[in-house]
Amino acid sequence: MAGTGKSTVARTVAIKYSTDKALGASFFFTRGGGDIGHAGKFITSIAVQLVDCIPSLKHIVCNAIAERSNIATQSLRDQWHHLILGPLSKLASSGGQSRYILVLDALDECENENDIRVILQLVSEVHP
Repeated sequence: MAGTGKSTVARTVAIKYSTDKALGASFFFTRGGGDIGHAGKFITSIAVQLVDCIPSLKHIVCNAIAERSNIATQSLRDQWHHLILGPLSKLASSGGQSRYILVLDALDECENENDIRVILQLVSEVHP
């Protein structure tokens, strides 16, 4: 239910893991909030935060963008695989830190219900 403190918990978790250098990224949807009210910037925002958090990802993500200069206009699934999963799997195989936290809040406030389903499917593809 609205107003029960879920977002406060999510922000607290994000701050804790950020302090511990284990927060990969966070995204807080807000209905009617412009770019944070829909999924259009979700994956690119996550990719930017991951690169900031894990500098060794920068080269890998830049290569993915160079290979697909229109990646920001492609499907959420394509963006996820080329900007998030692919680079993280390459990082894991190189022996870097293998676990980072993604905090995702208020997905129910995403304006497109189909995007909600897609995001849930994509996030479920990540294996610890």
